[in-house]
Amino acid sequence: MSIWTKEVRAKFPGAEDGTPEYVEPLLSVNLFSELLTAAGIFLLVRLVVRRASGATNSGLLHRLAPGERGWICGLLAAGVAWLEPSLILDAHAWPQWDCWILPFYLFAALAALTRRWFWCGCLLATGGMLKGQLLFVAPFFLFWPLWQKRWARAGRVLAGFIATAAPLLGVRPVVSLADESTQLRERTAHGELQAAIPAKLSVAQHQPGGAD
Repeated sequence: MSIWTKEVRAKFPGAEDGTPEYVEPLLSVNLFSELLTAAGIFLLVRLVVRRASGATNSGLLHRLAPGERGWICGLLAAGVAWLEPSLILDAHAWPQWDCWILPFYLFAALAALTRRWFWCGCLLATGGMLKGQLLFVAPFFLFWPLWQKRWARAGRVLAGFIATAAPLLGVRPVVSLADESTQLRERTAHGELQAAIPAKLSVAQHQPGGAD
């Protein structure tokens, strides 16, 4: 995200004025993130309702057929998420990228509930690289199996997190080094140009007719 923002500002100095065409790629990514959020909530709610519908005392759920409870509740939850005002405001009215955190959190929870602990760690690491706020809740997914004394599951979460974060963290120094090299070449070229201009002016003044 930082690389994309820098490229936009470098090529379009007026991008700060909020011109729509400059933020169109961000709006597209935000829309895709909202779709993933709605899908994640649908799958998560459907799974939880199917597991707990037999033990719940809700009269509303018992009015629905057992095979329909999960997907109806999932669709309602997905609709609420899709039309959630603060999400729309953040993603489209005043474009930010805070909504990117939601799909990774939801699918990490879904992976944990379905005992895919390694993939849970992978999702947490990827989401944390995009939005650091996810790292505030990431320890919960480690404490979850630890409280149940499921040591192997906790190890899988850590393994998935490390296996995903290590390559992603290794890319950043390479990108930073390439960026610094480009900036150094630009400064060198600019300095050479500034040094050449006085020399050319001096030569021109010493040539016959240069004083004119």
